[in-house]
Amino acid sequence: MTGSGTLLDPYIISDVNDLQAMENDLTAYYELANDIDASATVGWNAGAGFAPVGDSVNSFTGQLDGKGHTIDGLTINRPTTDGIGLIGYRGNNVVLANIKMTNCSIIGQGDVGCLAGDGVSGAGEITNCSSTGTVTGTSVVGGLIGFGGVTTMEYCWSTCTVVGTGTSTGGLAADVSNCDVRYCSAAGNVTNTGIGVTQIGGLIGSFSHGSLLKSFATGDVSAANCDRVGGLVGNVNMAAEAFFIQDCYARGAVIGNDRVAGLIGYIYRGNVDNCYSTGLVTGATNDGGLIGYRRVPILTPDDCTDCFWDTDTSGQAVSDGGTGKTTAQMKTASTFTDAGWDFTTIWDITPSCNNDYPCLLDVTPACGVPVTPFVINKAYALSREEL
Repeated sequence: MTGSGTLLDPYIISDVNDLQAMENDLTAYYELANDIDASATVGWNAGAGFAPVGDSVNSFTGQLDGKGHTIDGLTINRPTTDGIGLIGYRGNNVVLANIKMTNCSIIGQGDVGCLAGDGVSGAGEITNCSSTGTVTGTSVVGGLIGFGGVTTMEYCWSTCTVVGTGTSTGGLAADVSNCDVRYCSAAGNVTNTGIGVTQIGGLIGSFSHGSLLKSFATGDVSAANCDRVGGLVGNVNMAAEAFFIQDCYARGAVIGNDRVAGLIGYIYRGNVDNCYSTGLVTGATNDGGLIGYRRVPILTPDDCTDCFWDTDTSGQAVSDGGTGKTTAQMKTASTFTDAGWDFTTIWDITPSCNNDYPCLLDVTPACGVPVTPFVINKAYALSREEL
């Protein structure tokens, strides 16, 4: 690789061998020079594929800016290993930006994601990153990342098919804590074949202590023997009412066992505002159109405000929060504007967009494929300009 690995002179990654060489300096700055063909990794390491950058002892603490380029065909086949992804373990202040992962095939045990497996500790940022392909593991399995702690995620999406067998499975992320997530989406189907495990969601499996804004999921969630299953988030535990989920929606069908719903399976504290769901909901107990189960008396009806679910498509007449509406009402702007929704800068209803349901401006595209964000890594770009 050319460069010296500093902020002003980052290492320049030109091929898949350079990508693997990131493991030789875990604190450096890196940039992609071009699209990377990673298809050869299917035969690396006796079939185990690419070796994740950073492990539980020596985590990655640098920065990687993809510059909008693609890493295609990355293969990792390590079903008995934790911390699996392009970046295995992230440490303090890691920045991952502008990276497109396509046609990935990722298999791990715990903390598994296409882009990153485990965010060990410390503040970090994941901006304008995406993934397509398949991600398979046991616990904490997500389409883009497995676990995220103290991380800001924005303008990220995944269409990965995600399969787990243990606790926490999500279309974009499996388990995020102390995170702010905004302008994110997931469109891949999420499946968990475990029995009695929890926290399965179309976007995020388990979400705690943060904010989730202007994000959505459209994939189906199938977890027939699992609890706390939601079309957007399976399990929400905010621990304080100051945290919230706002201006979000879920459109996929949801199958679970207990505490199952179109948007959120289970919630403990936090506020849910201006959200909706439409998917068919199938559960054994505590199933609902929008929310399956809210822990009371911590939550009051006012903690779920101006939210709706489609009573026709969900097959659900009740919900532990929100207001049920017919399909015709759900496709009528006044249903939402009468509730105070912002149809100027946040929401819109446009024919042929999102099957005539409300869509998020600058997030939901008319064609049904996630928007390619225009933003770049702000912290990285500003730091280079200032120097």
